[in-house]
Amino acid sequence: ILFLSFLLSFNPIQNDTSRFDLYETALANLDNSKIENLETAIVLFDSLSVDPPDLVNDKMFEAFQDYYYKTIRYINSNNIIDESIIYEYDDMYNNPYSDSLTTIFNKYGIDIFSTEGSFYADQMVGYLSKTFSDKLTDAYDEYLKRRANEMRRAFSEDAILLVSFSTVANRMFF
Repeated sequence: ILFLSFLLSFNPIQNDTSRFDLYETALANLDNSKIENLETAIVLFDSLSVDPPDLVNDKMFEAFQDYYYKTIRYINSNNIIDESIIYEYDDMYNNPYSDSLTTIFNKYGIDIFSTEGSFYADQMVGYLSKTFSDKLTDAYDEYLKRRANEMRRAFSEDAILLVSFSTVANRMFF
């Protein structure tokens, strides 16, 4: 963060492109295997975003979102969630290791989910909307709110098994 602050203080932003380029370069230099780097990415986003929000803010958010999902993919592909420790879903909440893991994940908008006996990390419902809502254009903010609503209702997961065709049509068109 100190290096990035130094860069910002001696390299005034000349135009929108350089704002995005600086953010994209900074994200490329952050190690996505370290979950705490998500906080650095958010702090930098905050320092480079403008008010009122513009399309460059949206573009920087897309870069953040890509970095965020790379971090989640790293967690899932490297078995950070040790299934031997949280094998039973009921025990997950009574286990000191999983409690601390859950706390750390939740701080950065990541939650632990389970499907067919396997645990995986994914975006906490509404995290991106809550964190970035006031820094994005109205159109992007509306998209994030709709996406959070779909995630809350598990639309993408239950559409095939549990939802009637008329309900799917209503969700899609209304």
